[in-house]
Amino acid sequence: MRKFAIGFIVLLFFIIVLIWGTSGHNTDDVPIKKQNFQKESSQVNIAANSSIENPNLMDFILPFVGYVYGSPNTTTQIMLYWCYPKSRINQSVAISLVTDWPFVPISYNGERIPVFYRGYLGLLLPINFSQESPIVPNNYRHWNYKRLDVTLDFYFITGKYKKRLQLNIGNWTFEVEKEIPKLRPNITSYSLESIDFREGWRNVEYSFGLYNPLNVTIKFINISFKLPSGFVRIVNITVYNASVPYKINESNLVSSTEIPPGESRYFVITLEVDEKIKALFIQPKLLYSVGDNIYAIPGPPFQDTAMPFPCWYNYG
Repeated sequence: MRKFAIGFIVLLFFIIVLIWGTSGHNTDDVPIKKQNFQKESSQVNIAANSSIENPNLMDFILPFVGYVYGSPNTTTQIMLYWCYPKSRINQSVAISLVTDWPFVPISYNGERIPVFYRGYLGLLLPINFSQESPIVPNNYRHWNYKRLDVTLDFYFITGKYKKRLQLNIGNWTFEVEKEIPKLRPNITSYSLESIDFREGWRNVEYSFGLYNPLNVTIKFINISFKLPSGFVRIVNITVYNASVPYKINESNLVSSTEIPPGESRYFVITLEVDEKIKALFIQPKLLYSVGDNIYAIPGPPFQDTAMPFPCWYNYG
């Protein structure tokens, strides 16, 4: 009898716990949360669709800070990174970039715009130092440099739709090579681009190889560029007895910046870039000496882009 009573009490206890647990748990919370989530997802999709139909300024990694030292009628190019669904521009879409000297207007068929790093689309915009520019004097040798705040008209064109955005390309300084030195090294290779996947101050490496074709020693001095004060500074210069980057290592480090006749050196210059700069482009002066004379030639182009967030439309 006592065992039966104990068993009955235990059974009754489990029934009470079961009833209390069922009534105490608010099952209504589940559908409420699900409805809220669906509503939020719907709002996100609407916003995304709106952005897809209407490209906006926030889709671009801008503005730049740039310096270009170039020879007349030579061309370099910058890369505009654009976050937009590639699937939306695979059909009859045209993109036109229209701006002033020394940038060169260019148009793209949507199908030919590639996806680059982290899902971003890439639009190349050429820079050309033409003597026919309205803001460059006829005798370009007496023109020092020009600092410009550059804007660009971005046209997104389909059969039934046309949108124009005015993009701030940033603050640029352009300087034309006054005289091409006869005594000059040859550039053997260089680093074209750096992508940073984090925010904040960053160190980037601008590197290039130089070959000495002369019968006298060339001494590399430094690079030179005109940018707003404090935005970019040179931290360190490392020199290797090599001509290309894949051959550099600790065993061929050298302490001198001199390049003997018929030899090559590879220079790695560490730059510290301010966190406020989203995109940096430099084609600096390469300063060097031959004997007692100092010369300058245009260095290779280099772009650094801060890309802390992926473009989810085309990423993954």
